[in-house]
Amino acid sequence: MERAIRCALTLALLAGGVALAQDEGHEGHEGMEMDPMMQAWMETMHPGPQHEMLAGLAGTWNAEVTMWMGPGAEPMKSGGTIESEMLFGGRVLRESHGGSMMDQPFEGLGFTGYDNNTGRYWSVWMDNMGTGVYTSDGSYDEESGKLTFEGDWPGPGGTTMHVKMVGWSDGPDTRRFEMWTTMGEETYQSLDATYTRAGE
Repeated sequence: MERAIRCALTLALLAGGVALAQDEGHEGHEGMEMDPMMQAWMETMHPGPQHEMLAGLAGTWNAEVTMWMGPGAEPMKSGGTIESEMLFGGRVLRESHGGSMMDQPFEGLGFTGYDNNTGRYWSVWMDNMGTGVYTSDGSYDEESGKLTFEGDWPGPGGTTMHVKMVGWSDGPDTRRFEMWTTMGEETYQSLDATYTRAGE
C-alpha cells in the first residue's frame, strides 16, 4: 500500500510538472521531449467515448425491481429512485439507490467506470443489506448495445457466488438491468429491473 501511495504521489507531481511546462509554452527543460512512459500515462488520463456513454446515464431514474432470493423462489417486487452523476471530470458514474427491499429501507451506492489502460469497464457496489464491497469486471458489445459485468462475490459461511449483470438502454429514457447468480452448480435469475428517467 505504501508503495502504491508513493507511486501515485510521484505521478501526480510529474503530471503537475508537465502541465506547468506546457503552460509556459515548452515541452520540458531546455526543449527536452516528454518521457515516453509519462506521455503514455498522459494519453490514458482523459475521458473517452466509453465515459461519454456512461455520462448518458446521469440523472434521476425511477426503478421497478423484481428480485428472487433463490432458485424457484417467489418474486419480490419493489420500487425506488436512483440519483446518478458523473465524477472526476466525467470519468466515473456514481449511482445512489434508495427504496425498499423485503419491506425494509434500502440504500445502495454504485460506481462504474472505464479503464483506458485495461480497455475494460469496472463496477463497485455496496449497500445497507450487507457489510462488503462487491466488484466486477465488464465489457460492452456494440452489436447488442449491452454492457455485461461478471464477478465472484463472497457469501455467508465462506461461500462464493458468481454474478453476471447485463444492462442496456431501451431509448434515452429507459434502462433495463438483469442479474444472474450462480451458487454451486445452480444458476438462477436473481434480479430484473426497469429504470425510467424521472419526468418521462
